[in-house]
Amino acid sequence: MDCISRNFVRRIARRERPYEALPEDTALATLSGKLISESDALPAQMIRTELAGRVQAAVASLPDHYRQVVVLCDLCEFSYAEAASRLRWAVGTIRSRLSRAHALLAEKLRPLRGPQPEIGAAGPEGCLT
Repeated sequence: MDCISRNFVRRIARRERPYEALPEDTALATLSGKLISESDALPAQMIRTELAGRVQAAVASLPDHYRQVVVLCDLCEFSYAEAASRLRWAVGTIRSRLSRAHALLAEKLRPLRGPQPEIGAAGPEGCLT
């Protein structure tokens, strides 16, 4: 539940960003330059969003016992011991199921292995969503 609560709070914080007044006339030129440079990053963001969607679909298609381990250990960054405690499984079971889940995911995501542009890593903030 910790991960779910943290993500819920982060989503609310993103939606309720504070109001920012328009800048003075001298800063409008700087702002317009900044907006143009941000639009250059749009294709990379679109690629990243598409890849994230495919990975999410691949994780969702895993059998339940593999999906649970991937979500806890990879997405929410729980240790093996924390995941084992939460799922009431042995640590060895967590390790073996995570290994098998990674093998299944690698097989499902093999078509995506072509040359990809450099995209920054996402953190655990999107786990369980």
